[in-house]
Amino acid sequence: MFNGGQQICTWKTYLGGHQYSSSFPTFLGNTLGDNAVPWIWRYASSRVLEGIAGGIGEAQTRRLITEYRSKQALVDFGKWKSACVALLNNVFGNSIGAEWQPSWLNPAPWIATPYAKTTNNNGVLTPDTTTLPGWSGANQIPLTVNGSTVTVNFQPIGANMTCQLVYWTTTGQPVYSQYVSSGNVTLNLTAPAANNVVIAVITNTNYLYQGETTRKTKYDYRLQLVAGISGAASVNTKWYSAALLSSARTSEVTNTAAVQTGIDWSTYCSQPFTGQPRHEEYKVITTQPSFQLFPNPVTTGEGVQVRFKNPKGEKSLVTVYTLSGKVVLQRISTAEQLTVEGKSLHPGIYLVKISNSTVNATQKLIVN
Repeated sequence: MFNGGQQICTWKTYLGGHQYSSSFPTFLGNTLGDNAVPWIWRYASSRVLEGIAGGIGEAQTRRLITEYRSKQALVDFGKWKSACVALLNNVFGNSIGAEWQPSWLNPAPWIATPYAKTTNNNGVLTPDTTTLPGWSGANQIPLTVNGSTVTVNFQPIGANMTCQLVYWTTTGQPVYSQYVSSGNVTLNLTAPAANNVVIAVITNTNYLYQGETTRKTKYDYRLQLVAGISGAASVNTKWYSAALLSSARTSEVTNTAAVQTGIDWSTYCSQPFTGQPRHEEYKVITTQPSFQLFPNPVTTGEGVQVRFKNPKGEKSLVTVYTLSGKVVLQRISTAEQLTVEGKSLHPGIYLVKISNSTVNATQKLIVN
């Protein structure tokens, strides 16, 4: 834009980020397994979220978006969390406004933070309208806890929204509640929260992008503080730094209800997708996976049987590692069955990988 021959600034210092080009693929690799991102490159011929939904379905895609935003709120990105924290630290607290003068518009500068401002009216939080979540986006609201059980009542105004409570424990364990689409969500603080703060993550789960209408739409909501919360915590504090607690682990603690009703994403790691790389042909093979783990979940101390296809006379490499990439156990087998000793497995989530000429697959193993 020009005025009398002089160019006028029409943009602010930062115009965007890497929500779906960097942190989302990192999350997918951690959550769905090594083959998730290559599958997208091959089969999602247009938009990424639409392509994923064509393969795993609408409900699973909406859940995936919710899980991504909750992991993002804690920076629970396995071995990449330190790098992600560094990225946040690089811009945290920066004043973001018009890049230079003269400027076409001069809105008040925004102080960079991943957390959403709210106003408290008799225990009901109303989010700042300038930072409401957009398409597939989210708000992170830090809450100060004063009880052992935390409950909030989620009141969505926009469509296709979820609310989930998450926190790091003082010993470096990420904890996630079950999420809801409306109504009460409760989280029992069986371990103390780092800094006495939990994060309410409000997510829009729309995965279809339909042009300008989609780009400009914001999704409003209200959050009632029901129990165990004294109010919203400061949005200008680096609560995400709890991800770097010296003992921080990435094996997540989840409500029992979440485990029982959740989707087993490991099936999408170990089972291939059929069809040519065209949008209309995404399907999931529902036959048996390339190998089996049982029991799964398993009680700590018990052994786990691993059965897999192994060509005669060939050696298979069996690797068990944590979500952060640390190898817990590695064995070479010429048979089609192997027992993983229970003494090597502490409570948490592990990935088991089988590699031979016919099988190259990964599945999730839960140890309670």
